[in-house]
Amino acid sequence: MSLLYALFEKFGDRESKKKFMEVFTMTEIGRMIRENGKEEGKLEGKI
Repeated sequence: MSLLYALFEKFGDRESKKKFMEVFTMTEIGRMIRENGKEEGKLEGKI
């Protein structure tokens, strides 16, 4: 997944990136990353 992400980031157009992110966020890893980001955001907001 990370290799695909890197390739889309370097070579993908806006529409391809959008479609990839839709699929990526449906995976367990995508959900974990999103939840981790939410927690980090909450902690930063408290500082």
